Amino acid sequence: SSGINAEYGDFCQCSNYECPKGRNGRVCSGDGFCDCGKCNCNVTSLGVPKSEVLVSGAACDCTISDDPCKDENGEVCSGAGECVCGKCQCGPKHRGKYCQNM
Repeated sequence: SSGINAEYGDFCQCSNYECPKGRNGRVCSGDGFCDCGKCNCNVTSLGVPKSEVLVSGAACDCTISDDPCKDENGEVCSGAGECVCGKCQCGPKHRGKYCQNM
């Protein structure tokens, strides 16, 4: 953030600091810009887009990389689920860190 707390809107109903905090305790996990209660991830405190999109989620605390979900063969969630916030969400017949168990 820019370090300056601001309130704005026709009735000062918005702020740049009342947004979800990430696991690190920082507003928008320090990886986004707080705008009227919502985090805009992957932008600087001035609202300028960062060169790489790295995070998502309400508090900008979810990685969008599939790397944490890849098994030893490099397959995402063993082909039996999808990577959400850096963790495998397995289909109904699979379980395990990489959806490797039935």
